[in-house]
Amino acid sequence: MKIINPLNSLQGKFTLYLSILIIATMSALAYWNISREKRLLRDAIVREGKALVESLAISCTNTMLYEEIGLVEEGGLLDNYISDLMQRRDLNIIYAMIIDPKGKIIAHNSMVEVGNLYQDQITKRVLASWNTLLQHPTDNVLDISTPLAISTKRWGTFRIGISLEGCTPDITSENRENDARGNTTRSFPIDCSI
Repeated sequence: MKIINPLNSLQGKFTLYLSILIIATMSALAYWNISREKRLLRDAIVREGKALVESLAISCTNTMLYEEIGLVEEGGLLDNYISDLMQRRDLNIIYAMIIDPKGKIIAHNSMVEVGNLYQDQITKRVLASWNTLLQHPTDNVLDISTPLAISTKRWGTFRIGISLEGCTPDITSENRENDARGNTTRSFPIDCSI
């Protein structure tokens, strides 16, 4: 019996080339789609974090102003703002702090940090900026800060750190749950460190 090599025929060559073309096209489209999703997810985190910092800065500025003019006694209101912020689950906030204009920590989610003087490069840039500032102290952390100021009077800076590791879901546990239900859908990780 004679074995025929399917690649010798025109139909075999056409099928091979078409399969390679389909695989290459699908790979390119998958890469483009994953890159797009990474960018959209990262943009959403930045947008939410920036809106959160800027809106909470208003309350912190008002509190500091009222304390300065004596309308409110210092009663830990800034600490309460930070405590409430740390309990949020929609953003993976790893730290929140209020820094005075000299770099001294006024309020922090970790009470041992209160009173410390920060003089690192990121803090120096934060204190020098009069606009909301986005920085990346590490690959997996987004630092967002905004001044606590009215006109030219500055009381300090409000600063939070958001972990970008939350962009990558736990695939193994999710896939195990899907397998237990008989669902064969697979999830793929989205790494936000573009």
